[in-house]
Amino acid sequence: MNENNSGLLNYIELLKSHEAALKNKLLAGDNSKSDRWLFIGLVGMVLVSFGAMGGYMLIKPSGRWLIDLSIVLIALSYVVLILMPIIKIYQQRNTIKYFFTMPLSASVEQNIKKEALTDERFLADFVRLGKPTLELGLLEIKHEREFLSKRINLIVGPVDKLGILPGIISMVITLAKPVAGHDWVMGLAYGYIGLVVLSLSFINLLVKYDRVISLTEVALSRCDEVKGDVQG
Repeated sequence: MNENNSGLLNYIELLKSHEAALKNKLLAGDNSKSDRWLFIGLVGMVLVSFGAMGGYMLIKPSGRWLIDLSIVLIALSYVVLILMPIIKIYQQRNTIKYFFTMPLSASVEQNIKKEALTDERFLADFVRLGKPTLELGLLEIKHEREFLSKRINLIVGPVDKLGILPGIISMVITLAKPVAGHDWVMGLAYGYIGLVVLSLSFINLLVKYDRVISLTEVALSRCDEVKGDVQG
């Protein structure tokens, strides 16, 4: 029992090391840095906007400038959401021609190569943990991933399927029409941007879970191959 616990702890530590190595690899590029700063700016504007709205609710009807500031920041947040993919395309403009002529190769180069090299470096370490440890680790991480997915769906709902269009429409209506009292359209614009930010964070976490689950499954298959070679 102690050996299983020790093996599981080693598995967890290896997951942490793999995540850190992958993060350092991805953050080394200038594009990743700009993406990170855009996301930080987006979160900052949303938080300040919510704070300004809360301040207005405490001192209303005075302090009208607070709600005006809040609306402007929320509108800018939606603008940033729209600009993020456009900025990404601009940063990779030199590879656009390459993408259209050889789309698969371009996708592999941009999205897979760095992750694949990191996975390859850690795969042998996962295999060395042994099949019993990997099976137990896979069971635990799949359970946690499923539990996390259910919690995310409870909080975020169908935002990842609807996209940001409902929020943009409600924001346009809010800007075009003076808001009096607790307007549900304005509430939708505020609530939706908050859910979008949460969704971006949660989706990134789920992708990480899926990656280590797949890596663990590959390591398990390698364990079976090694066992078959030994028996052969």
